[in-house]
Amino acid sequence: MEERLKAAAHMDKVIDRMLAANKKAKSSKGSIVSLPKAELDLLSQIELARDFIMEVLKNQNDRTQLQDVFGGDCTRLASIRAICESIEFSDMNKGDQRLSTCLRACASVENIVVDLGFGEDLRKAQDSARTAMDQAGGSSGQTRIVRSDSHPGPSPRTSPRTSPRGNGHGDTSGDGLDRQSGTILSLVKADAERREARLRQEWLSCESRLQEFLTGSEARLQEGLARCETQLRSDAQVLRADADASAEKSKAAADASGEKIQSQVARLQEGLARCETQLRSDAQVLKADEDASAEKSKAAADAGGEKIQSQVARLQEGLARCETQLRSDAQVLKADADASAEKIQSQVDQLVEQLAASESRVAVLLTDLAQARSESDDKVSSLATRLSTTHELLHEGLQRQRRSLEEQQKELQQQRASFEKQQELQQMRIAEQEQLMQQQKEQQQEHHKQQLQDLFQIAELEKRLSESSASQTALEQRIALAEEVGQRHEQQLGASQSLGAQLQQEMASLREASRNQEELLASTKSASEQEVARLEQAIDGQKEGLERFRGQLEEELHSVRGQFDDSQKGWQESFAAGQLKLLEEQLQRFRSELDQEQRRSLGAEVQRLHAELALEQASELRRLESELQQSCRAAVTADLQRDSQRLMADQLGTLRTELASQLAEVEGSARQGLAAATQNLQASFRREVTTIEHQVERRTASIEPLWDSFAHVESCFRDLQKRVDRHENLVLADSKPAQKR
Repeated sequence: MEERLKAAAHMDKVIDRMLAANKKAKSSKGSIVSLPKAELDLLSQIELARDFIMEVLKNQNDRTQLQDVFGGDCTRLASIRAICESIEFSDMNKGDQRLSTCLRACASVENIVVDLGFGEDLRKAQDSARTAMDQAGGSSGQTRIVRSDSHPGPSPRTSPRTSPRGNGHGDTSGDGLDRQSGTILSLVKADAERREARLRQEWLSCESRLQEFLTGSEARLQEGLARCETQLRSDAQVLRADADASAEKSKAAADASGEKIQSQVARLQEGLARCETQLRSDAQVLKADEDASAEKSKAAADAGGEKIQSQVARLQEGLARCETQLRSDAQVLKADADASAEKIQSQVDQLVEQLAASESRVAVLLTDLAQARSESDDKVSSLATRLSTTHELLHEGLQRQRRSLEEQQKELQQQRASFEKQQELQQMRIAEQEQLMQQQKEQQQEHHKQQLQDLFQIAELEKRLSESSASQTALEQRIALAEEVGQRHEQQLGASQSLGAQLQQEMASLREASRNQEELLASTKSASEQEVARLEQAIDGQKEGLERFRGQLEEELHSVRGQFDDSQKGWQESFAAGQLKLLEEQLQRFRSELDQEQRRSLGAEVQRLHAELALEQASELRRLESELQQSCRAAVTADLQRDSQRLMADQLGTLRTELASQLAEVEGSARQGLAAATQNLQASFRREVTTIEHQVERRTASIEPLWDSFAHVESCFRDLQKRVDRHENLVLADSKPAQKR
């Protein structure tokens, strides 16, 4: 009860601080320095209210605290919502989630309050709080109601409502804020008074319920004690029956021993009868010698009678000693029985005291169990809320991971398709490049063949030039052949696209050389036309010119061949290097794509494993939650039943063991005394009988003293039998009250 009052007072203080912080934030609008600080203070108070509401919502099994703090007239809940809806933050704190989460928490509490039957009170409290805020000028602009799909608003709030604007800029005056705070404080005070009265009524009802519970528990304890007493009585009756049965058994054993003694006496009487017949026969035989040995036999008979009398006296003394010993044993047994009865009485008193102490301990245990049960319920509820929140978070995380995994799978499929297309294109390009390389090789081979043919033609031309060095026609043919060779070179260079530029340069150089040659020929022709007379003189010069021209042609051919070889080698090397670079780039690209694909596949596998682990953890958390709830409930009920059963069983067990041990001790001592007494009597009787038989057998001199001695022995035997019977009766009479006790 005190905790509930403290919770209500704490909530009232939080509402007061929220009002003050809201007032300060609205009064600080336009200030660059004080507005952020005021908004941060207001956000901290909103966070406190939200945390308190979430803490109250965690206890799902027991809604008494929520009903005490936010139920009834629902003014606290309506005040918090009205304050939160009237708050307008600046752009710096507009995206803070604490306000929206506080409103969602209020919405969830409103749903629970409506389910508890306070829907009409909540609607009235919301209307009154909203009108109070509007009258005080607390809300500027349109009132915001933050809703969520997972936390819908309660049924009384069917549609968002708008509040009138205070002025064009949304600022409120200080008087309006004072009126607002005064009205809200009056509402809070009235709510506190109503709650205090209701709490007092609940306190009285709780006291009455506690008194009823105490009376019921006392009645239950009395019933348990009565059951214990009845159980103890039944156990005592069983023990008494066992003691009676053991007494009957001992009596039967004594009767059997008496019967055995009687049978032995009968056997002795039969022996005496046989002895009597034998003595009579001997008397008849010895009757003739009676006169001669009368004096001797009389003297012997007198001596035997004296000895028999002395032995009888000793037997009487032994019987007296046995009787005194038996009486002393009976007194000792009686004293032991009294002591055992006193011990039993003291133990019964101790058991009664232990029962009283156990009752007090049971009461303490019941209180402790009630506290432990409440604490365990609180812990279970907190665990359930935590597990529910963690389950929701895990569910959201799993959904996000599933979406991301699906997107990644789609991207992987697209990448695989594009990668396959690229592979196909690359294979096609590689095939085309191989075809181009094959074609280029064939073209190069043809070009080499054509070059060889040209070289052979040039060699033939040189031979022809050397043969017809003096004729102009030979020069023209050489020029024509050179032009044809140049044209062929131009055709070949045009056919090969990769060597076109170089071959064109070579053809240009050849054309320049041919033009130079044409110019030289033209000059020589003009000189020959002008100087026909000096042809013979110019033959040597022409020969020298032809030789120089031949050397120049050879040099040009060597240079052309070297350039062609260099260009061919460079082109081949550049082509091979380009192909190698392309292949290396393709391999590097393939490697990077393979690495990326492996990383993506590994990332997808890791994410899948994380998702599976998260699902397993969620299922494990659900299973643990159910097991915790079941184990807590079963543990509380089992602990209560086990403690009560253990206490009753311990008490009954101690009583039974103590009573059984005491009865066993009494019965054992009685049985031992009876057995020892009977054994002593039987041994002494047997010894006396054997001595008497031996004496009778030895002393057969005279019949009359023997008859007297036999009669005396019979009387002594009867006396002994009577004493044994009396002693057994005394022992049985002393053992019965001890067994009953």
